[in-house]
Amino acid sequence: MGIKILDITQIASSGFEEIPSKLYSKEFLSMVPNKVTADNFETAFFIPDKGRLVLYNNPNLYFNGEKAMAIGHFECVNEQETTNALLLTAENKAKQLGAKWIIGPMNGSTWDSYRFSLSHQSPNFFLEPYHHLYYNQLWLQAGFETISTYSSSVDRQMSLFNPEKLVSNQKRMDEMGIVIRPIDLENYEMEIAKVHSFCEAVFNNNFLYTPISEREFVKKYIPIKGLIDPEYVLTAEDAYKNLVAIFFAVADIYNKTLPTLIIKTIARNPRRDFAGITHLMCNIIIQKAKIGGYKQIIHAFMHDNNKSTGMSEKFSGEVFRQYALYGKQIH
Repeated sequence: MGIKILDITQIASSGFEEIPSKLYSKEFLSMVPNKVTADNFETAFFIPDKGRLVLYNNPNLYFNGEKAMAIGHFECVNEQETTNALLLTAENKAKQLGAKWIIGPMNGSTWDSYRFSLSHQSPNFFLEPYHHLYYNQLWLQAGFETISTYSSSVDRQMSLFNPEKLVSNQKRMDEMGIVIRPIDLENYEMEIAKVHSFCEAVFNNNFLYTPISEREFVKKYIPIKGLIDPEYVLTAEDAYKNLVAIFFAVADIYNKTLPTLIIKTIARNPRRDFAGITHLMCNIIIQKAKIGGYKQIIHAFMHDNNKSTGMSEKFSGEVFRQYALYGKQIH
């Protein structure tokens, strides 16, 4: 099977980027991540009119203590032979480069699109990539196994959790000099840079976490600035202006019939004295969402072993979508 090997400079002129238009109807094309960047790019493999993928060599990506490489931008016809050819070629290249695992789908790191959805029982929401469900089976048949699962849940009740604790939590934060405020869009890049430093510290122990430069982090958030309502992106700072918690939510612009708010990121400094601050911020967001006319809230892309899953359950979240990340050990 004729597989073309591409470097980053050949992507645009090769037909690589045209594969999604051959696999999806127009209504889904905008939901398919198609822009390949140079970050951690190693090699692209391409079978014209049939399939493609990119092998990413992220120097900080490890799984089970061993070097791993990521496979992203996978798009393919429903043919096991084509899939096997692409994945095996990527595996052989990764082996040459010293990797012990290949992981995917992942466009380089967890800062980019990764995971496959396991169902399409409800429409995709904003920021949720779309792909064919048969990809899951193709990867499993190619020898990959599930290494992690995730879920998104929806809160249709939008009820406060432990409202009796709100006053005491707020009082305790006030006494500590904690100020909860909306993100400042007038100084957006400065604010995002501050969030970057916070995330570097707080997410450092997350599954498959790899660092990202401040420049690249800011660049990822610039395109959605115009979609942000600062009322739903909250930061919490201590008396010295240090960021101690963030709460990032954005409207689901895909849902034209039912006003929906998507909670993408909830994080806080793990110090014990900051316990309760995300509970407080979540209740603030729910109150704002009700006033703003939202009818439901989506808690997006939660790692099934993460504390955010438990928080979603406390706020009446019901799982409606599950995702899988796959891996294969290289022998």
